[in-house]
Amino acid sequence: MRRLAIFLLSLALASPALAHNTWPYPNGRCPAASSCVIGSTSTTSIMFTTDGTNLDLGSESNVLTLITTGGGTATFRGADAGGPANTTYDTTGAGTITVGSADVSTIVASSATVGLDLGVNARTASFDNAGSSGSITIDLRDYADTTDDDMAHGIISTNCTTTGTGVEECDMNISITTGGANVEVLAMDPAGAIEIGDPTTTTFNLITDSGTVVVDGAIFAPLPIVVLASGALLDNRVHLATASGADYDIAATACDAASDLGTWITVIVEDASSTISITVDDTDNQFIVPLLSLAPDEELDSVADANGEGTHITLTCMAVDKWYATSMSYLGVGSMALAWANGGAAD
Repeated sequence: MRRLAIFLLSLALASPALAHNTWPYPNGRCPAASSCVIGSTSTTSIMFTTDGTNLDLGSESNVLTLITTGGGTATFRGADAGGPANTTYDTTGAGTITVGSADVSTIVASSATVGLDLGVNARTASFDNAGSSGSITIDLRDYADTTDDDMAHGIISTNCTTTGTGVEECDMNISITTGGANVEVLAMDPAGAIEIGDPTTTTFNLITDSGTVVVDGAIFAPLPIVVLASGALLDNRVHLATASGADYDIAATACDAASDLGTWITVIVEDASSTISITVDDTDNQFIVPLLSLAPDEELDSVADANGEGTHITLTCMAVDKWYATSMSYLGVGSMALAWANGGAAD
């Protein structure tokens, strides 16, 4: 009987089926200078059950490594038998939590929601390229609204061009996808130029709660020049009139209300030896020109000047239905004769 008992005990220790939930190493420790193996390729689950909450890695090594032998993905996952479980990565005190290392190529954060909650105690997310050079880039990819997954749809990047404590100079750029390509819409060099928009940008608006924009310095912008042989004149544009004898018309609503005050139109006659006519499609509108007297619905004509250069006029809506000549040319240098005249009833 004694020999039978010893045989059954040995069989229990050697057989996974009989030794379920037992630790296979004596004295609770792995053999010295060797690896501990728990389970096998046919093992479906390994469970650690204690009345505490600690997995002590010891003082000689502080690394816990998951190794997949089949090329799969090593996964840490929180689970609860009753349903979804919240999972927390934490450290004691004010320690640092590091995800990845210098040889990690990509870190992916994936969830069913779109939020990155920094919590109430830390509102700063830092990105750095310590140990390497070049720009720090944040790619934003909107795969929910487009099937194009081969590019970033918004890019924020920064690069320091001058380094050293107290002397750093850095640039920042923002690019957005348009026409299937990323275009730079904001380029900031604090020690140089700040550029906003790109050649495809049609409008740039500055909006404040008070309607006031303070500029410390001058604003330089190319004049929006419209080349016209005849036809409609556009608000707040410079027009180059290219056809002699042509009629150019101001829209009826261009100076029709108090909100239109300040609207301006500039016309430059390409050939000073030719003539053009300017009219308003609203018969109540009137041109107010120094040295001239024009009634409502009368047109303004340029005067041919074979020796003149750059015949032009700027008309500004300064009262409802009233266009004031705020800038205009004369016939020749030093002449007091206007290069503009009353053309009579608008035709």
